[in-house]
Amino acid sequence: MYRRIEIGYKSRTTDILGMKKREDIENFLNISVRSIRTRRVYTIDAELNEEEIQLVKKELLVDPITEEANAPRSSFDWLIEVGYRPGVTDNVGNTAKKAIRDLLNKDIGEDEGVYVSTQYLIEGKLR
Repeated sequence: MYRRIEIGYKSRTTDILGMKKREDIENFLNISVRSIRTRRVYTIDAELNEEEIQLVKKELLVDPITEEANAPRSSFDWLIEVGYRPGVTDNVGNTAKKAIRDLLNKDIGEDEGVYVSTQYLIEGKLR
């Protein structure tokens, strides 16, 4: 069963990656946007129950000081999600899979996996 955990910065936390992407879009593409917020997305394809998913979020994936999981998205005009294509090594996903296995002391099979992508929530018209 697939589970998605979307992790974003709390509203009062500066999103440095989002600021950098906004700057890149303006400098390289000459496109003006108001803001970009980012979210890290973990897609877990493993047999984990809800209690295990909550433990993984709390102990491994979310920094409780600056981040929150599955929080409502801020307003945006465009959402772009970028991840690895099938067959391309996802090092962060592989590391997360091993960390989950160690935390839960549970075997995660070869046919199961963890995949990481990044969402860019863009506010402002792309022009």
